[in-house]
Amino acid sequence: MDGKIFVLIIIALVFTFGLVERWQKSKISVEKAKKSHIDDDVMREIADLRGRVETLERIATDKGTRLSDEIDAL
Repeated sequence: MDGKIFVLIIIALVFTFGLVERWQKSKISVEKAKKSHIDDDVMREIADLRGRVETLERIATDKGTRLSDEIDAL
């Protein structure tokens, strides 16, 4: 009888560790998905900021006439 209980305990432990492993893998995949979403947002923001910097560089290095024309166009 003791041998059967020992085998059942081992089987229960194996299933428990299997469930814990699956839970951790799913948790990791959710975190990767969130990180990927954040990375996409950051890349869009960087592209937007680069466009703004290009505009500011153009304004800073511009001759006075073209700058006033662009300001008037706004």
